[in-house]
Amino acid sequence: NDAHLGAAEIALRLIVYKNNNGKFPETLNALEEDIPLDPFTGKSFLYRQGGEGIVVYSVGENLVDDGGIFEKDDKGKRPDIGFTYRYTAN
Repeated sequence: NDAHLGAAEIALRLIVYKNNNGKFPETLNALEEDIPLDPFTGKSFLYRQGGEGIVVYSVGENLVDDGGIFEKDDKGKRPDIGFTYRYTAN
């Protein structure tokens, strides 16, 4: 749950940043407030932009960056845990 909540909190802060600055930041370092850390690694969550959205994610239980893949594997475990925000450009 901490990974889901942390990723969602960061995604919301990124959306506010975009509303205030007209675009998403290049890195999470642009968020001036303290942000949650990945509960699995104790390091920063991972973040990427692409296409029509952003992805904020934790490496999850396997401790491997699977590129923001959230679908469960054949054992029912998620490779990464996070939040995707899709938007349309105005």
